[in-house]
Amino acid sequence: MEKLKWWRMKAIVLLVNILLFVGLYLITIPLVHFWRPLTRQEIDWLVESAEWFGFLNAQQLWWLLMATTDFIVALVIFILMKIVWRRLVSRYNAAHAK
Repeated sequence: MEKLKWWRMKAIVLLVNILLFVGLYLITIPLVHFWRPLTRQEIDWLVESAEWFGFLNAQQLWWLLMATTDFIVALVIFILMKIVWRRLVSRYNAAHAK
């Protein structure tokens, strides 16, 4: 019975972490996409890169880069939030242990 509670708690924590990450991912989409417009030189570079790969057109490459950037930004924010949360919890536990 005790082991079942432990697994249930782990499953709930995992679900909360996944939901938090998805929420952060959705928040970062407008932040990354509307950060600043692309310059003409960047657009030309994207088109040349897409043609060099051969299997992606410029729009597909752009969306792939943006999705990757969104994911990385959300992952960094998620990791930072987890670190801050753990430090707050450890500080709270240390303060109440005295």
